[in-house]
Amino acid sequence: MRAAPDSARMARPARADRSPQLAALNLVPELDLTEARTSLPLPLEITVRYSAGAYNTNQVFGFRSSSTSSARQAAEAQATKVYGLHMSEGSLMQLPSTGGHLGTDVFKVSGRLLIAWCGASGLVDVGHVVPDDAMPIAMGPRFNLLKELDVACRHGKGPSKGLLLVPGIPEAPNEQEGLRALRAFIQWRCIGAKKLRSLGITYATYPGSTS
Repeated sequence: MRAAPDSARMARPARADRSPQLAALNLVPELDLTEARTSLPLPLEITVRYSAGAYNTNQVFGFRSSSTSSARQAAEAQATKVYGLHMSEGSLMQLPSTGGHLGTDVFKVSGRLLIAWCGASGLVDVGHVVPDDAMPIAMGPRFNLLKELDVACRHGKGPSKGLLLVPGIPEAPNEQEGLRALRAFIQWRCIGAKKLRSLGITYATYPGSTS
């Protein structure tokens, strides 16, 4: 995936004053990036237990990780699924044992969730800071957000083969119609908002959207 050309411009959304909300297991801020346009640090505690010949993490945002080598490697794999390459923004710190279950390790880590955005061309890109000429689409843990985009977005053909696009935006004759297509896309995906939130995914809020 790649970003739209720098010349692509879309009108910025009006700010929606909404309080942060909770995902099923972890704190995930409502996606209102009109001003900051960047994801916020999200701290996590990852529990690792040894069983059946492997180190297995607790479930975070609906997924787990495991390693046959060490508890730390299992925790690192889980943190990478959540934060991606920016997992190193926060050090993976092992907490002292509290005398709990035998063979249980707890790690504390913090990093930034991934944000998806698009420009006037409809091309989708991801990262941790939304460019000034782009519109935020959704935010969430890397593993789940990339799966959601792959299912929800249009897969490009011809010159855009291998890229993802927001349906309706490439055909829009002007910026207003492009924004309307983006709102329609968000409304469609947010029909299953409860399930999305359990996966840590939050879609952006725009006037006329129901996220």
